[in-house]
Amino acid sequence: MKLTALEISIALKITVRNVRIRANKEYWPHEIIIGKGGKTKHYLIADLPSEIKEKVVSYYQELRAVDNDMSPEVTYVGVKIKATLEASQKRKVSNIYRLESLGNSYKERANKIYAILSAAHKFIADNGYSKHKGYPIFVKNYNSGTVFLNDVSNPKKTISTTSLNRWDSRYKKEGLLGLAGSYGKTKGRGIIESTPELHSFFLAMIKEYPHINGTQLHEAMSARFSKNHSVPAAKTCRTWLKEWRRVNGSLFESLRDPDGWKNSYMSAFGSMSESIKSINQLWELDSTPADVMLTDGRYSIIGVIDVFTRRVKCVLKPTSNAEAIALVVREAIVDWGIPLVARTD
Repeated sequence: MKLTALEISIALKITVRNVRIRANKEYWPHEIIIGKGGKTKHYLIADLPSEIKEKVVSYYQELRAVDNDMSPEVTYVGVKIKATLEASQKRKVSNIYRLESLGNSYKERANKIYAILSAAHKFIADNGYSKHKGYPIFVKNYNSGTVFLNDVSNPKKTISTTSLNRWDSRYKKEGLLGLAGSYGKTKGRGIIESTPELHSFFLAMIKEYPHINGTQLHEAMSARFSKNHSVPAAKTCRTWLKEWRRVNGSLFESLRDPDGWKNSYMSAFGSMSESIKSINQLWELDSTPADVMLTDGRYSIIGVIDVFTRRVKCVLKPTSNAEAIALVVREAIVDWGIPLVARTD
């Protein structure tokens, strides 16, 4: 018997990601099977670690059909279908909480579209149609005004067969949340902005760890809030973080690179040399790697400037070190005299 990572995760009540991480780390035996979704790893139950095999077998034995005459192959197909339905149901339940965190306009839209979808399902069931044949007829009747929904006025003037199929698919995958519209793309109306605890936590994590990515945010959020809140998906976290950084570019740069933020965003007025009144009052020294290629490689420029006169003296060295700085200072003293103050960056 073989199971996918999803089916194993359902039995163990952990995430698919954790199953895959352990499987890769411990080299679980598996076969690559090409199906409708592409290539998928199927792990051999008999070769799993003993404690995992025990839990997986126990879980799926409870789902086995009561009919003992059913062949093992048919029983196994039934088990897989039930496992998939269970995972889908868990996702739909989680999405109910996410829908509740959205604005009223999104919930109203979801309920109205659900009313249309329910009426379409009832229509094809009452008339014995398949979706392929019944949906176009229902759409024609709805658009002509001969279909009236129970308890609500028709929410849309016209619909199309394409829309019905799209709503049907979204509802099967996500429940009512799939009918709410582009909630994740509307600023200030998503689950993160509409849940103060989540939003505050995200901002605190960004402040503490400016280089954090969306996947890491999702994992931290799951560890902290999964018991009390519906946690946004990793993709949602990545999208939100990307948009937040775009809108708050200056703030993010000040957290990520304070010195770079000063150079890029901070306003500067006046003159840094306003207090310099005489020659050799202040020398400033600095160095930088440059595209100066000599026969033995790339060199750095080490320079000194007399702030008052703007005189500059430079030397080339493979690296900026104490010897190079001493050399440029020596040459400047020989030509210019002794400085009152000399400082480096």
